[in-house]
Amino acid sequence: MASNMTIDQILWDLNYCDGEYPEAAFQAALEQRDEIIPQLIDLIDDAGGRANEDERVTTWGHIGAMFLLTEFDAKEGLPAILSSMCCSAVEDLYGNFITDSLPYVAARLADSPEDFEDIIEDCDVDDDVRGALLNAVFGMVCDDRITRETAVEFVQERLSLACSSDDVPLATRCVEILAKL
Repeated sequence: MASNMTIDQILWDLNYCDGEYPEAAFQAALEQRDEIIPQLIDLIDDAGGRANEDERVTTWGHIGAMFLLTEFDAKEGLPAILSSMCCSAVEDLYGNFITDSLPYVAARLADSPEDFEDIIEDCDVDDDVRGALLNAVFGMVCDDRITRETAVEFVQERLSLACSSDDVPLATRCVEILAKL
């Protein structure tokens, strides 16, 4: 059945799965990787845009899209993911995904911690998002994507900036990550 699904059917299943794992849609997406990546990015952009307009997003496609983009190692999806994490209603949009999955997604799709350093340093971004991205730095070390020394230097720089601006949530997260490293 998965191989018979069109991209529109896949996207519909991702959006309206009501939190249930849409196995057929995921399998069909895997079979249509190159064709579906731009639409997955659009799902994330759309959800983030609607959330920024204070519209309640009741669909699930943006979350499924992130998992698929990660499965595909589709680095071109990272900017949309990061942008959506900066929306004003990020907790409503992603909930536990932020702490449970964002570190893995960012660690896998980012080329380096610099890809998201601006977000980590932005006090207006949700503290859980900032912390999850710091956890991604740790994940990049665990996956041998960056060296421990690179990660320590990156986190120490963020800690220094946090201390100089009295950014207690960021400073706390930096200390936690340094302890893990």
